[in-house]
Amino acid sequence: MLIFCEDCGAQQNIEFDQENPEEVKFRCDACGFLISVSPPPPPSSPSGQEPKGDKSPPDLQLLPSHACIDFGVVAANKEKRQTLLVAAADGRRIDLHCTVSRSLCENVKVTRLSHISFMVTLVTPALKAFDLLPEFDDIGLQLEDVISGAKVQVAIAFRRDVP
Repeated sequence: MLIFCEDCGAQQNIEFDQENPEEVKFRCDACGFLISVSPPPPPSSPSGQEPKGDKSPPDLQLLPSHACIDFGVVAANKEKRQTLLVAAADGRRIDLHCTVSRSLCENVKVTRLSHISFMVTLVTPALKAFDLLPEFDDIGLQLEDVISGAKVQVAIAFRRDVP
């Protein structure tokens, strides 16, 4: 960093410790004037925000297209499907990972369509060899953005009609 003496105008070159910058005091080589220099502020990004390494990004809010996917009454031999879309409230790019609640693992199948959309399918009992839930009304899906770590939960509701 280039510094000019306030008294005589002589030029001095000062370097700060990058890991632990602190105020430097020294005497001018030309006139002996005591110079005190504070370290420069850390550089900011073009948008004016702090660099990513210094602070975590602001909280990201995920907005799902459905707060609750309600399949309603489902016939025993029919599958029902709904598409679930999720976006970031501030328009930021997200990449989602979906987890199905343990109680729904054999009842609901989730297929990834893109980095922000999923096809949620209520499994057809007639095609499977295991017992399925007759009804469900609770949090069924958890979606997490792998970029920011933001999470959102989506409820699933259905009631099966006995064949």
